[in-house]
Amino acid sequence: MYENNMQILITDEILKSFKTCEIVKTHEKEINSIDFSNDGSLVLTSGKDDLLCVFDVERREIIRKLFNRAYGCENAIFTHNSRAILCSSNRDCKFNFLI
Repeated sequence: MYENNMQILITDEILKSFKTCEIVKTHEKEINSIDFSNDGSLVLTSGKDDLLCVFDVERREIIRKLFNRAYGCENAIFTHNSRAILCSSNRDCKFNFLI
């Protein structure tokens, strides 16, 4: 669908033309990070509530929730494989590899 090195310049004019299409309440606290899978089909969010959510863009639904209460969730990204997540801790400078 998308090439890995594809970049899109988002100008102020383009950003102002965006409209909200859906609001999904997943986190009890602020969201720390958002990442898209390589093919753009999944969105990953990590929050200050120690929750990781994987969202299916096309179906507009949450497909997985993972709590990382032991270490917290500062930032999370998909690896090259959209079934694996790398998460940095906000408590002890560790990284977690979640499948």
